[in-house]
Amino acid sequence: MSQNKAFSTPFILAVLCIYFSYFLHGISVITLAQNMTSLAEKFSTDNAGIAYLISGIGLGRLISILFFGVISDKFGR
Repeated sequence: MSQNKAFSTPFILAVLCIYFSYFLHGISVITLAQNMTSLAEKFSTDNAGIAYLISGIGLGRLISILFFGVISDKFGR
């Protein structure tokens, strides 16, 4: 009796790493949002400037996914 695996171990490991990455990203965004007032004082800006910083981190992540996806396909296979 053979047993078919629906998912291979490397696939599950990759999925877990991706979920962990987004979990850590969420923690960093929550930490920045909770400390907006003190960060605004340190950077000599208002809360809107810190909100731009937080959104810039998310946009930078999206843009980097496009580039690193191509790089990983080129060198990973």
